[in-house]
Amino acid sequence: MNKHLPQTAGKLMTGLVPVVGIDARIGEVAEMLYREAKGLETIAYIFVLKKNKILAGVISVKDVFRLNPNRRVSSLVKGQKIFSVRSHTDQEHVVRIALKHGIKSVPVIDKRRKFLGVVTHKTILKIMEAEHIEDLLMGAGITAGKDEKSYENFVRLSSVNQFRKRLPWLVLGLLGGIVTAFVVNLFEESLREEIIFASFIPLVVYIADAVGVQTQTIFIRAMVVDKGLKTAAYFKKEGIVTLGLAICLGLMIAAITIVWQKSEILGLVIGLSVFSTIVISSLVAILMPWFFDRIKIDPAVASGPFATVIRDITSLMVYFGIANLLYFRVFS
Repeated sequence: MNKHLPQTAGKLMTGLVPVVGIDARIGEVAEMLYREAKGLETIAYIFVLKKNKILAGVISVKDVFRLNPNRRVSSLVKGQKIFSVRSHTDQEHVVRIALKHGIKSVPVIDKRRKFLGVVTHKTILKIMEAEHIEDLLMGAGITAGKDEKSYENFVRLSSVNQFRKRLPWLVLGLLGGIVTAFVVNLFEESLREEIIFASFIPLVVYIADAVGVQTQTIFIRAMVVDKGLKTAAYFKKEGIVTLGLAICLGLMIAAITIVWQKSEILGLVIGLSVFSTIVISSLVAILMPWFFDRIKIDPAVASGPFATVIRDITSLMVYFGIANLLYFRVFS
């Protein structure tokens, strides 16, 4: 019985793969393949084992049929770098190993390098599909069940189950909308005085969301693909990109507003608001998934309705705060 945790290499691996001893000859390997191929799940690689089933290396089927039958397997795996995972390794990391090193199947070993099994290319493809669907649905605010297959079969779920999975984040979005309305209501007097500020709310909120989504998507993917990601260097690089975008877009909207509304003060307020909301939105977009990752929660949780609510509320507060400070106090 497989007692490994779900979505780990140990749970996903199979032992139905070709294995040979390190002292075997190529001809013997070929005979073994002819004899046992029907009972194996995959023959993409032959796994070479030393004493006590210690993984010594990997050879391909192509090697078996193009080399001298009398050649020993040990000569092929001597000094070979082996890419493997442990039984507790998360399935996403298994996929990263396979993609990074261009291997079809990933061997699973224990802490003594004893060979346990293999995560096959067919399983790797299934993991990729499941993780992709999971991220898409989570980004749309659809919660996960304990069974990872609930993502793959989501469209086949009953109406009650679909309702249950879609409701939680939408309730959060509804509550966020109420908070957003409350923020707008705080500045009701100012809006009555200068209704033009209400016209720019969609623009300020949209641009902050757009930049935030870009930043967050790239950062989450970076964390998933590279577990050794140097966050300080990444933050610095993203900071430079964000400042560039904020300055460029802020100046553009300021210039358009000045020409359109014939008001330098309004242009300054809108331009500075766009600049500030982009910077803050990008900061939130990085800190949220980073925080979730640190507390061992899938950073994809930080996407979707939850992130949208946070960005919308902060954007409105910044926008009205700047408008109230500059337009209604300093220049009034």
